[in-house]
Amino acid sequence: MNLILLALLTVQSAAPAKVPLVAITRLHAIKVDSAEVDVIGESLASALVSTGKVRVMERSQMNQILTEQGFQQSGACEGGDCAVQVGKLLGVDRLVVGSVGRVGETCALNLRTVDVTTGEVVGISSRTVQGGLEAVIRILPEAAKELVGIPPAEQPAPPMPVTVPAGPAKSYFGFRFIRPGALLQQTLNSLHQTGDTGVLVSVVVRDSPAAKGGLRVDDLVLEVDGTPIRGIEQLQALLANHQPGDNVVFQVQRGRKLLSLNLVAGNRP
Repeated sequence: MNLILLALLTVQSAAPAKVPLVAITRLHAIKVDSAEVDVIGESLASALVSTGKVRVMERSQMNQILTEQGFQQSGACEGGDCAVQVGKLLGVDRLVVGSVGRVGETCALNLRTVDVTTGEVVGISSRTVQGGLEAVIRILPEAAKELVGIPPAEQPAPPMPVTVPAGPAKSYFGFRFIRPGALLQQTLNSLHQTGDTGVLVSVVVRDSPAAKGGLRVDDLVLEVDGTPIRGIEQLQALLANHQPGDNVVFQVQRGRKLLSLNLVAGNRP
């Protein structure tokens, strides 16, 4: 008898824990385009699944259920009562609500995870970033971890970004760049149809030729002197062909704007 009880307890303890099912409501857009905010919502869903802590209901399935239940929702669902009502109709464990807004060059991302059973907020992420909505996409993986309650000690160390000095020893521009991550590149393609073109500016040195020419962090460098940029090595090679004093024309994507910047190569300090 004792052996049977022990076997039952062993089987029960070995049973995998239930992975919560989460739905993401339409995020509230504040001074930003609602279509772009919808893209952020889809990217957030991917980031949440990547944590391995939750399952996420597909947007199409969510809309179908709400329509069948006759639920009428105008705009975003932000209040706790609305979240509980929607969550119960969907049959999910948690609901993510929040907003994306812009003030000048600063974007704000505010998200909350609501427990459908209790109505309590069980996860929160509030972040601000400089730049366009592309910059918001970059912080979604960290925001997703905060929403599911992954403590800093449990977070895997991020891969080291590929960075190289912008320019060889004979010329100097004073900025560094990285490859856009897969999630960011997918969103850039959706918003701007840039394909796989471009590298992302990660650092601009104060008073450098790049700073004086108007280059900013989070600018996406699309072309140099009319040549489309497909990767870091190509950009580095193009800059290596210039001498101090050369005028170099950069075409960059900044938010929703396409800009042409003139940078004058300097001497490396």
